Amino acid sequence: MARSKLTDRFIASRKNAPEGKRDDYQDAIVPGLALRVTDRGHKSFVLVARYPSNPKNPTRRMLGTVYVPAKSDRVPAKDNVPIAEGEITGGALTLAEARAKARRWLDLLSRGIDPAQQERQQKIAAKKRITFDELRDASSTIIKAKQSSPPRRASSTEISRRGTAGSLPISTVKMSTSRSGSSSIAARNTKPSTRSATSARCTVGRKGNRG
Repeated sequence: MARSKLTDRFIASRKNAPEGKRDDYQDAIVPGLALRVTDRGHKSFVLVARYPSNPKNPTRRMLGTVYVPAKSDRVPAKDNVPIAEGEITGGALTLAEARAKARRWLDLLSRGIDPAQQERQQKIAAKKRITFDELRDASSTIIKAKQSSPPRRASSTEISRRGTAGSLPISTVKMSTSRSGSSSIAARNTKPSTRSATSARCTVGRKGNRG
């Protein structure tokens, strides 16, 4: 199959393949990269290579569908432009992005790594990864929800307790906790019991009789 240097103009000018067939146009810049056109006019970038699942025979795998910019936005494709790993994982690709992704796949294949499997692992890791910005946004949402909610109204029992304890000295107020975990306020008994007062008078009387 003859190779030609793919360009945006060349890609846009390709017509539908004959009915029931597919036309492949190999790129002269990146080995194995090709433009595939179906009989319905669908265009995609594919990479013909020996993959770990079938190392004996070259097979085609789609890199992504073709994205051709409008004529006013077209610029010559720049080769050898570094693209971060994981930046291109699917979707429509420009010619430059397709070449970059094809080179990345060829590099992985040379090390015995299946590119498709690595992309799946990257997508799973990306879903599990929580960035600081996401955590901050979630916290901000919770705080705003609490601020917008109306304050809880105190019950009549709580109001009664507040009114009773509010006029008492701190030293005469004690806190008690019920088995259910709720706290209550009660005034300490600062007056001696009748029994204690009677016992004290009897003791004084006995001492006077002895004298």
